[in-house]
Amino acid sequence: MKVKDTLEVDKIYSTLSNKILNFTQGTNHRYTGRWEAIAYIKKNFPSVSCPFLNPEMLSWCESNFGNDWVWNWTTVYFKHEKDKVFFLLRWT
Repeated sequence: MKVKDTLEVDKIYSTLSNKILNFTQGTNHRYTGRWEAIAYIKKNFPSVSCPFLNPEMLSWCESNFGNDWVWNWTTVYFKHEKDKVFFLLRWT
């Protein structure tokens, strides 16, 4: 079995702070930590549950959505509903 290079996913992971800030800026909330910000995102933005989420999907989201998406384990959150639809059309 050949192991795929995960460097691309590692690079995407390093952008999570910027992605979270992009989702929460302009709100009246002050978050003391990443978990509070993620709770806000979970409550207020469209999402897709993907138990089959893989590095190819993460790379595709990064190249198509930039900081307008974020993932938390097996769920992908989108800043815009149209991005969620685009994701579903591509991956389902």
